[in-house]
Amino acid sequence: VGLTSRAGVVPISPRQDTVGPICRTVSDAAYVLETIAGIDTYDNATIEASKYIPKGGYAQFLKKDGLRGKRLGVVRRYYDFGNDTFLHETFKLHLKMLRQRGAVVVDDLKIDNIDEIINGQSESIALNFEFKLSLNAYLKDLITSPVESLADVIAFNNKHPKLEKMEYGQDVMVQAEKTNGIGEAQTQALLNLTRWSQDGFEKLMKINELDA
Repeated sequence: VGLTSRAGVVPISPRQDTVGPICRTVSDAAYVLETIAGIDTYDNATIEASKYIPKGGYAQFLKKDGLRGKRLGVVRRYYDFGNDTFLHETFKLHLKMLRQRGAVVVDDLKIDNIDEIINGQSESIALNFEFKLSLNAYLKDLITSPVESLADVIAFNNKHPKLEKMEYGQDVMVQAEKTNGIGEAQTQALLNLTRWSQDGFEKLMKINELDA
């Protein structure tokens, strides 16, 4: 978060909102990221993240043998493909290709606290209050807008159900609107998410000395 500016992007959560290149090739993505990454005074997260931008840019790492010796971790639990034979075979093919290119594939890793992470209760609590606060701030900052808050958006959707495809519902927005800032539950939810990340994914990366 913050490698590229989110200024002007309709927000959901400042912890999650990211902007990045979606390209045809790795080289295209490297050149685009090199162009859009950097500090933007309209997004404070870019100041902290700027220290992760390599000197000389990203294109310098475009090498044919760039995967050689890189340790790549694969977590399978909760990220399986069920009985879809095509997806299983495609996944195996890609892992084989990575190995052929010199990567060290560390397969079937397990995140210790994956059950807590997948449960999603803390994430839901955090997302709801962040969504309301972020969207309200974004809408109020617009020069001209027919809606000025999440409550206005919900009311507009209810008034124009066909235009806004109400068959998909707006449960997340309704739940977010019920929140009232950051209280004890919200603070604890954020602490839980930070701890789970450190004790789970980040710990897994360090123990297995993974590059990705």
